[in-house]
Amino acid sequence: MLKVAITGNIGSGKSTVAHFFENLDIPLFSADKAGHDVLQNPDVIVALQKVFGDAIFDETGSLSRKNIAHIVFANDQKLKQLNAVVHPEIKNMIVRWMERQNETTPYILVEAAVLFEAGFDDHFDKIIVASAPKELRIERVLKRDDITREEVLQRINAQISEQEKIERSDFVIINDGINPIIPQILNIHFTLHKA
Repeated sequence: MLKVAITGNIGSGKSTVAHFFENLDIPLFSADKAGHDVLQNPDVIVALQKVFGDAIFDETGSLSRKNIAHIVFANDQKLKQLNAVVHPEIKNMIVRWMERQNETTPYILVEAAVLFEAGFDDHFDKIIVASAPKELRIERVLKRDDITREEVLQRINAQISEQEKIERSDFVIINDGINPIIPQILNIHFTLHKA
């Protein structure tokens, strides 16, 4: 069983690509969803409150991902502090999930936006990156999320460049709205089946 990761910078469409693989009956773990789950963990909430104070809560007293994003994407040091709390939890969830997978499965897929940033890429046999032009990525995020262009750019700048991710990956899926992605996905799927 090959351990495969799919990554890509914000707005690259990696989630869309990952779901196509899932439709091919490939087991899929979403690190982004796990990140949401981790933020429900009372121990993590306490740890984050110690680091960031009450600014991480909304007016109802609930943890606010938007407030956290506002704090960390404007400050590299704060982002590192957040990652120091959250990334080990997510890594543990991924490792436990991979251990539970059926060894007869040709490959499994972990979707992780910050795979390289978290230093977790060495846990995988192969890496796929979803790629799209920067302006298209910005446009997609502006449509999807309730944030400003400046906030999108802060998030892009907090990630390793797309070019570096491409250079460190085994496969690239061009998701520019022009090149069809299904043939690219199927080509990778069949290649991984043969591996």
